[in-house]
Amino acid sequence: MVRKKPTSKRDTDVYKLSDKKGKPLYFGTTNNPVRREEEHRKKKAFSKMVKISKAKMTKANAEKLERSLIRKHKQKTGSRPKLNVSPTGQYEYGAMKNPKKKREILSKLKRLGKKRGKK
Repeated sequence: MVRKKPTSKRDTDVYKLSDKKGKPLYFGTTNNPVRREEEHRKKKAFSKMVKISKAKMTKANAEKLERSLIRKHKQKTGSRPKLNVSPTGQYEYGAMKNPKKKREILSKLKRLGKKRGKK
């Protein structure tokens, strides 16, 4: 049996995905930037990934910084970064990790799909 090493409480980075012009497309957090960049490359088109946090931080602090960056981007441009928008059209940070919130979101998406199908 292989045991995983316990991760440090300060193991999270904040990063930005941007297009060729440097326009932010997505802000995110990860404890493994190399793996996360590979995952993004499989799904989304972006020019580069830049680490924003100067040092590793706690997950809670990284999430605060991520929300702050998204909020500042929205204030500056009038909209959230293109890829930080959920299928419902709203940024719902961390909601899919919460089982109750996840059920609410999936139910809402299902209702939206039915409404669109009836037209």
